[in-house]
Amino acid sequence: MSYILDALRRADAERERGAVPSLQSQQHTIIEDDAAPARPRSLVWAVIALAVAVLGQLGLRMDARLGRCRRDLPKLVIGGSSYSGDAASRMVMINGQVFHEGDRLAPDLVLERIRLKSAVLAFKGWRYEVLF
Repeated sequence: MSYILDALRRADAERERGAVPSLQSQQHTIIEDDAAPARPRSLVWAVIALAVAVLGQLGLRMDARLGRCRRDLPKLVIGGSSYSGDAASRMVMINGQVFHEGDRLAPDLVLERIRLKSAVLAFKGWRYEVLF
């Protein structure tokens, strides 16, 4: 009921804006209802809570998958590297052996790229970078 009265008051005030105020003109005041904004706020908080829960579950699953990938990775000891502008001249020494880009280090481990201070490896569909 108060929403209707407020709307009528606003309409009367808008009609009278261009005219000179008289004794019968109404003063327009905005009354904020504390209960009205609570509904959208609770909906926003519910959506935020749901999003956090979903992201948390995805993070746990991803961490579990990465944990298995890390556990299955072979032990690598990087002894040194040589970087060149020519891709064929780049090499890295891993576990005492010299490898070039594209070489297979283990059954599921491939040396994809050698960079100036890192190497990009691929393991079972995952790409990761080792800094040295």
